[in-house]
Amino acid sequence: MVRRIFLGQVTLKMFFLANTPTKKLIKIRPLLMTVQILLALLLAWLVFELLTLKKRFKKPTWKETFKYIFISEKHWLFWLMTLISVAVFSFWLLGQWPGSASPDSFYQLYQTNHLF
Repeated sequence: MVRRIFLGQVTLKMFFLANTPTKKLIKIRPLLMTVQILLALLLAWLVFELLTLKKRFKKPTWKETFKYIFISEKHWLFWLMTLISVAVFSFWLLGQWPGSASPDSFYQLYQTNHLF
């Protein structure tokens, strides 16, 4: 039986109850669940390793630990080379990225922008 309600009688509760979705069956995909569990374990392991750095390097403070990791024993040379490599790759990427668009891509972009 359908009850007719005048527009003035509609309350928020009625509105939300009328628009609630029906119960849906949740499908759990085994592969995705396995990947999520493995990633959670990987992240937990990484956090554990990061938190035990101070103990493993036998440093009294976190400041000394980070100084050892980034500066001591010519580690600064590694980070300098990494920074230079990232900078060079960034300039290469800026120069090459627009060149990867074909005329067909530009035509598709034109069609999408001029739909209306």
